[in-house]
Amino acid sequence: MTSSSATPPLDYDRLRESLSAAGAVVALAELHGGVCGALCAGGVDAARRWLVDSLDDAELGASPAAVADDLEELINTSAKMLEDAELRFEPLLPSDDEPLAEQVGALAEIHEYVRVSVQLAFEELGPIRAAAAREVH
Repeated sequence: MTSSSATPPLDYDRLRESLSAAGAVVALAELHGGVCGALCAGGVDAARRWLVDSLDDAELGASPAAVADDLEELINTSAKMLEDAELRFEPLLPSDDEPLAEQVGALAEIHEYVRVSVQLAFEELGPIRAAAAREVH
């Protein structure tokens, strides 16, 4: 990505509402952290696998197709932010108007799920890389 084109930020409230409307019982920060870790460790395909697995575990009340566009936006925007030459990555957090405890909790979830998804992505790539991921942990 070039430094002349800024990536628009993700809309936390809209994405949270979309997941909630689909019946997902999964934290948005968890998904964003997992997507970012998977992107770093294995690229877009790994991020898509992370989302599919996470949503399978989240027991969606509606079809995953109901949130497919939003989830694709989450992957694509996150990938662009991570690749940005100007390092303009922003974690997907509640707004500054939300209680500090909610913001800090979301940041902690992002951190945790970046770590988890990196480890899982490396495990898919083989035992040598999985051992390297465990050492990072």
